Amino acid sequence: MYGLLGFAASNALTSVAPSFAILTVSRLLAGYAFFPAFQLRLARRFPDKRAFAMAWNNTALNTGITLGSLLGGRVMTTVFRI
Repeated sequence: MYGLLGFAASNALTSVAPSFAILTVSRLLAGYAFFPAFQLRLARRFPDKRAFAMAWNNTALNTGITLGSLLGGRVMTTVFRI
């Protein structure tokens, strides 16, 4: 419940962010607030295979972070030539 409230509050802050720094912080808070709520949902949905479900969820999360960084770096060096 608190994760959902934190997610909603940080998204509300995102909509009225007066600067890029506050926008960035509010989006980071949204991600961190949402993650525990999603982990709880996984634990309740798969009680007998909770560790397996959470491990795959974390694997997918870290794979997305890695591939996003690689793709973003490639776009920046080829498209924007930075």
